[in-house]
Amino acid sequence: MGEGLILLGVGLWAGILAGFLGIGGGTVMVPVMVALGLSGVQAVGTSTLAILVIALGGSLQNWRMGVLNPSNVLLLGLPAVGTAYGGTALASLFPEFVLLGLFGFFLLLNIYWMGGKKGGGPPPPPV
Repeated sequence: MGEGLILLGVGLWAGILAGFLGIGGGTVMVPVMVALGLSGVQAVGTSTLAILVIALGGSLQNWRMGVLNPSNVLLLGLPAVGTAYGGTALASLFPEFVLLGLFGFFLLLNIYWMGGKKGGGPPPPPV
């Protein structure tokens, strides 16, 4: 019961962050699920399906507001769907501590990119 309430609260928080900032799924849910005892692979798999539901809700709202660009969705989404299967197969070749370390590295990289220049995004390349 207590774990279910924690997951419910994390889901609410992830949804707010997803709608407000466009983040939340993996950055919030995976660490919490690992802390609750799920393996890294279970946490990422569970988070991925939850992100699908969150993304659909946010996308519907963005579509209603007229800010959704369908061509960009296809250009980003189709290659990502195809390569997600390959990434899952590749992940099965590594021990869990390596996957969690890579996850942490990419979280830190996101922080770096978001603070890299005014308005967010990656910093400019060196000259």
